[in-house]
Amino acid sequence: CTSLASVTIPASVTSIESFAFKGCTSLASVTIPDSVTSIGDWAFDGCTSLASVNIPDSVTSIGKEAFNGCVALKKADIPDSVISMGENVFEGCTELNKYVFISYSTKNQDYAESMRNLLKREAIKTWMAPYDIPSGSEYADIINDAIENCNCVLLLLSQESQASPHVKSEIRIAFDARKPIVSLHLDESLLAPGFKYYLGNQQIVVVKSMDEHDPNLQKVLTDIQNHIMEEDK
Repeated sequence: CTSLASVTIPASVTSIESFAFKGCTSLASVTIPDSVTSIGDWAFDGCTSLASVNIPDSVTSIGKEAFNGCVALKKADIPDSVISMGENVFEGCTELNKYVFISYSTKNQDYAESMRNLLKREAIKTWMAPYDIPSGSEYADIINDAIENCNCVLLLLSQESQASPHVKSEIRIAFDARKPIVSLHLDESLLAPGFKYYLGNQQIVVVKSMDEHDPNLQKVLTDIQNHIMEEDK
């Protein structure tokens, strides 16, 4: 149905089966009711005009490549109710797959949460553990892919993060993948030799509070936005 532009699914429907709207290239709007609990494999595959989709809290599973090739998709929030996701759900969604990977020590959790919320308010998508790790996934594989596919890495630099083997691994992966690293210094700790190597001579912005009006924090936001926009050039 290549001319189908919009669809409202009635509340009597409990599942969107596989291939339901595959190839509906004109479909720009879809309303999914709270009655739906599952979205099947390739359900919206190739819906190249679909710009946003609201997945209700009733949905618990999304099939593989459900939104494959939805190149116009810019917004698709996954609710916490989803406990099962197939492979490559948003494969080829070039507009949607722009995000910042947040690297931090769990001892700086509050700072990380504040940055995640601030970036969300600025309409900047983030990837941050443990929120974005699918249930049952292999941690190392997911982290590696998340960094290699991000637009840039936001490093919350502190004494704790420099001592964290996980943060060290994440920065090494980012360095090897030639991903831009934006550093936010949370304390007065000196750079360890390894971090000096990976960060080079880049300017490190010192921010001790998450006041979004802080000019230093605004500079970090601008740097992140610039790295995301570079992908469009």
